Amino acid sequence: MTSPAVARRRLGAELRRLRIDADIPVEKAAEALECSPSKISRLETGVGVPRTRDVRDLIDLIGGEADQLRDELLGLAEEGRAQAWYHEFSDVLDSSLERFIDLESGASEELVFGGAWLPGLL
Repeated sequence: MTSPAVARRRLGAELRRLRIDADIPVEKAAEALECSPSKISRLETGVGVPRTRDVRDLIDLIGGEADQLRDELLGLAEEGRAQAWYHEFSDVLDSSLERFIDLESGASEELVFGGAWLPGLL
């Protein structure tokens, strides 16, 4: 199981790719789901918590490859609604720190840069 933030971002990226490949503008998707274009944007950027109904309706609208990926996409939506392990500490954590912890828990590698500058004659 991945972290909820990572699952939401993966789901959103995949939905955006599928919508663009199907040549469906955001406005048409919003009209079909009876919501605002900003809600579609939030869903595709992984900002909001995905609703199963919205993901299912978007898959139905897109069709084609999205239908083949239905189980995977709905699984990501389910993971995106889960609460993270640190949720019980939310009373002492800042919301921006919670986001960093969530993204870090889903990381697969770590890149470190160490710059050093030695002035003049050492």
